[in-house]
Amino acid sequence: MGGDILFYRKNIEPDSDIVEMKIWNVPHSKHRPHGLKYSLVYIR
Repeated sequence: MGGDILFYRKNIEPDSDIVEMKIWNVPHSKHRPHGLKYSLVYIR
């Protein structure tokens, strides 16, 4: 991946749902001109 993690949060809700959020600072490129990569996961 080659980036630094800027934000990470993982919540396990009372009903056992899982929410995980990540944001990385990555080198600017054609595909990521803003220099960020993100991931959002929701597991029910």
